[in-house]
Formats: sequence, C-alpha cells, structure tokens
Amino acid sequence: MKNTELKRARDRALYQAFKRLLAQGGYPTMRQAASAVCKCPAPRFFIEPEKASLLVGCIINGVSLDDRNMGTRRMAHQLHALYLQWLEENPGSRMSRERIMEVVVEMPAPEFYIGAQSARKIIYRERKKARARWDRWREI
Repeated sequence: MKNTELKRARDRALYQAFKRLLAQGGYPTMRQAASAVCKCPAPRFFIEPEKASLLVGCIINGVSLDDRNMGTRRMAHQLHALYLQWLEENPGSRMSRERIMEVVVEMPAPEFYIGAQSARKIIYRERKKARARWDRWREI
C-alpha cells in the first residue's frame, strides 16, 4: 500500500473503532473518547514495510530514535519485537528484513500509535465525509 492509501485505511479503521467505543458508552466528552480510541487495537500497523524495515534497522544497529515522536518510537519497538519473534519462529529463513516486515506490518497492532488530538481531527474529518455520503444517499 502507498502512504496515502495507508492513511485512508487508518482513518477509516480509527473511525470504526471510535463508533464501536461510542456504542459501548462511558465517554462523556470527545477528548476522553479520542484518548481511548488511540489505545484500541488496530487491524494492522499503518506504516510502509520499507519505513518499518528502516526503523527496525535503526534499533538493531543501535541508532537513537530520539528524533522521532513517542508514537513512532513505540511502534518501532513493537515492530522490532515482532521481527525478532518472526525470526525465532522461522529459523534458517533467507528472507530479507524488508520482506519479513511486509508480513509483520500486516499483523494486528496493539494500538493506533497516534495522539488524541490527531485522533480527534481524523474522527471529525471522517464524520464529515460520512454525513456527506448520507446526504447524497438521501437525495436519491
């Protein structure tokens, strides 16, 4: 998937998780709901395999990730753990790190790795799109 496709898929998945959270109830404010949805499990890691391979390579080579935001660092360490787990489960594999990361990024992620403010912006934008689709459908 290309970066724009990944962002669209992430935004749709985040909005669906948000709607599931609202159905469960217990979130009186949008801020609380957005904070909670960030910690919900995601259907996959929304990162390109090449970038994931680069992040894992940095960890393997001891390069600092301090210049990255906290979400990216958490994701990099989770990807590294899954990479090592994959290597343990598949000893003697001759696949490159990038090919392994193509498999790993498709695995379910423990969270969305974005901040609450970004989640709110995404939710508002997706809600606006959904309303526009609904309005077009009602006009037919």
